[in-house]
Amino acid sequence: MRTYAVRGATRKMTGHYRRPGTRELFCGRPAGAPNDDARQLPGFRLCALCVKAEAADRATAEHTLAAHTLDGLALADRAGVTLAMVGRGKLPHYAYGDNTLCGRPVDGARRTEQAAKLVRDGIAVCARCTSAADARAYARRLATTAPLARAAVALAATVEQADTDRATGRVRCTVHGDQCDHNPRRRHIYRPAADQDPTPIEDAEAMLAVQLVTEAEATDGTWRGGWIGEQPDADTLFTIEPATEQGALFTPGSRVVCADGRERTVERIVERPGEPACVVVEGGAEWIADNCRPATTPARRVIEGVVVEHNGTATGSTPATATHPNVIAARAALDGLAAATLTDHHDVTDPTDNELDVRGYMVDPREGDRVAVYWLEAGRIIRRDDPAHGPALDCLADRLTRRGWTVEPMLKSSKCVFAHRPQ
Repeated sequence: MRTYAVRGATRKMTGHYRRPGTRELFCGRPAGAPNDDARQLPGFRLCALCVKAEAADRATAEHTLAAHTLDGLALADRAGVTLAMVGRGKLPHYAYGDNTLCGRPVDGARRTEQAAKLVRDGIAVCARCTSAADARAYARRLATTAPLARAAVALAATVEQADTDRATGRVRCTVHGDQCDHNPRRRHIYRPAADQDPTPIEDAEAMLAVQLVTEAEATDGTWRGGWIGEQPDADTLFTIEPATEQGALFTPGSRVVCADGRERTVERIVERPGEPACVVVEGGAEWIADNCRPATTPARRVIEGVVVEHNGTATGSTPATATHPNVIAARAALDGLAAATLTDHHDVTDPTDNELDVRGYMVDPREGDRVAVYWLEAGRIIRRDDPAHGPALDCLADRLTRRGWTVEPMLKSSKCVFAHRPQ
């Protein structure tokens, strides 16, 4: 490694190591001219402080690079995706099907080996792809343990297959024909195309997935969308026949907000074979039930220290991750510190004008017991080397460490604190 003398030194017989990209020595003094040519002269020596500091800095960099490489390659396996390059870009992406997880189309030559080599060399994967891959990995892990989540994953795969069938022409809308735009606010009836197998689109797999989700959510009291079902047969004195299906979200006389944003009164619920349930409102107009919502807004509910607001915001995390166990634990460890109020659509790299007032920490759950804690100023995440707000990341790391969390080493360019939840 090249050595330098201290700026202004007369003899220049002491070699120092310079911090990469700066004019500062590892011992804290300003760097002068190189003095490699003096190594062979008697009396030349190396600065002990520079040797120790450079060795520690090198070990930290190697540890971070190794952890990053393992995370980047292992995350692709856990999420069931592949690494790929896009166009002339120099950043690796995670790809699933014909598109990356950040929404970009993948060309014919995926260049998976080139992308994997870049990851092994320390190049970070696209941030949006990484966030989406974390979510996929978490969903896949849940699907192996929770029956409800496993049913939801199966249902999502069925919906994705249905979208693919519509895009490839395997099914055809019998209401609008070839001019159908597949607008979810309009009623559609899909049937297999003339040159396709006449198997109904609601095949056994889809019906099983819907049944599993409906039954599990009915049992847990978390039903959100369908009909819970009929009263089971049992040895009872008499059977009660309700006026409407149990668990119906909309009942006659209730107020709903239709797909056009206007509030109306429900007259009845209409169900037809092979079609989605419809809500008949005042005046006789029919609206698809899945596109309507109750007019009344429930009161806020507190979930172990996390207030989830029904206007689509959460404090300290996004609403989608507010109930994650690691997020709840991290928020408890960071109590008393400023927490950012976020929505699921907040872009922390390019906030809108309405998000410039957002300030505080944001917890993002990762794989296992790991979380990433960011600090936001004016709605945007900051780096540790930011002279004005960078020390906020050190404050977050210190608080988590004192609360028993294991904090990973940070670099000057770090944008978040990676911490592991105590067992």
